[in-house]
Amino acid sequence: MKDRELTWFLKLAETQHETWVADEMDITQPTLSRAISRLEREIGVSLFSRVGRRLELNEYGEIFYEYARSAVTELEIGKKRVAELASLAQHHIRIGTLHGLVPILIEALVNPFHNRSPATTFYFRLGSPRDILGELELGHLDFILTTTKPGKKEISWVTVAKQVFYLAVGPGHALANKTQAHLSEVAHDDFIVMRSGSAIRNLTISLCHQAGFNPNVVLESSEIAPIRSLVAHGIGVSIIPKAFTAREPENVTYLDIRDKGVRNYRDIGVAWKSNGSRIPTLNGFLEFVFESFDGGAKAGK
Repeated sequence: MKDRELTWFLKLAETQHETWVADEMDITQPTLSRAISRLEREIGVSLFSRVGRRLELNEYGEIFYEYARSAVTELEIGKKRVAELASLAQHHIRIGTLHGLVPILIEALVNPFHNRSPATTFYFRLGSPRDILGELELGHLDFILTTTKPGKKEISWVTVAKQVFYLAVGPGHALANKTQAHLSEVAHDDFIVMRSGSAIRNLTISLCHQAGFNPNVVLESSEIAPIRSLVAHGIGVSIIPKAFTAREPENVTYLDIRDKGVRNYRDIGVAWKSNGSRIPTLNGFLEFVFESFDGGAKAGK
């Protein structure tokens, strides 16, 4: 049975006049009669008794009326809820990124775009480069902000920022009063790094290798905040993304890395499925990326 036929049944049960219901529902009376007949055949019993020119519910009709009214009410609630969710989805963007890129995501992308489009809501998924790329490929994310160009023909990419890294030393360190340093100057220091598998840890090790030494790792952390605190207490030195250098503790000194040939930054880019279907909000976000960052209009795969 169709929900519209249930609605016609309810109207007929309440008014008891086929002509009135047909006029109100903007259908012909034969159409209404056929719909009621189909409903009765499906249920297996007659639902109305004719009394003069009126149709009254019989005992079966009275029972069915209560259930039909509940069903139509629930259907309307369901339709409204789905419509609300669909409307929300039209202004919803799902972005995946790495823990260390959250400040860049917020400052470079989310805040500026939200100022332009206040109705937009965001969902953030934090994970490893492999995890968020997998979510993007499965369609669970709309975009990812990552440091690794996917290198897949079905994934497009545009560089949106460079994440610069600084050498962090604590109070009392020989370099604490300087503004720049060579990593080779801390070749014999203890290092505090991110946990194994972290992109920031990998970059830290790479920078040290570029400077000609293998760092002596004494402590690991899954978050940058504890690393800063440990550096502040003189436990060791570390290499920290610039976005995290303006935060407490204040007695940590951040030094520009000046080693010749050492690339103290990494490219940050937005990636998306090239052939993915996009609602207007997603297209608007992509256009914003193109407009805001050099090379965006030529974003490639």
